[in-house]
Amino acid sequence: MVKLGDVCEAILTGPFGSSLHQSDYVVDGIPVINPQNIVDGAVIKDETKTVSSTTRERLKEFTLRENDIVIGRRGEMGRCAVVAAEMNGWLCGTGCFVVRLKAACDIRFVFFQLTSPQVKAHLEEQAVGVTLKNLNQSILSDLQIPLPPLATQQAIVAEIETEQALVAANRELIARFEKKIQATLALVWGEEKVEG
Repeated sequence: MVKLGDVCEAILTGPFGSSLHQSDYVVDGIPVINPQNIVDGAVIKDETKTVSSTTRERLKEFTLRENDIVIGRRGEMGRCAVVAAEMNGWLCGTGCFVVRLKAACDIRFVFFQLTSPQVKAHLEEQAVGVTLKNLNQSILSDLQIPLPPLATQQAIVAEIETEQALVAANRELIARFEKKIQATLALVWGEEKVEG
């Protein structure tokens, strides 16, 4: 077990609200990632929350890099996503952290740890605040995660991703068969109406 902070190059807290104002948002700019943009382990871009290159330059220390992990620090705990190549240069929003890992870590392995029920429960317990639970850098940095050798991490990730692909294929198959069943039932009901 290791502390997350010990295997990170950096854990960055997104800009304070006083640094990023509603008036900074523009149309067709550089996307800003907030907790609500992180859905089921992926980032969903919000076209209404983008900034100019001038604003990004002013807040450049919050710029996301490919293979960073962006994690929400308020609301639902454990909500995170791996920054993909096309998100390189986007901006971390006020309600998020950027987790930048050292080379000893497989990014997907740490991502799976952060989204696990055990870590989510731990973060819920540790989060502070009454109305809206918040994480701080200290809580995230002190988080204990298992860290086997890199080759083992990669093998575990490969196995998880194989299982996830199988689950996704089965969901697609189920949806297809449910449509076939509905079409067959509609046909049966349609024929019965004609006969009746």
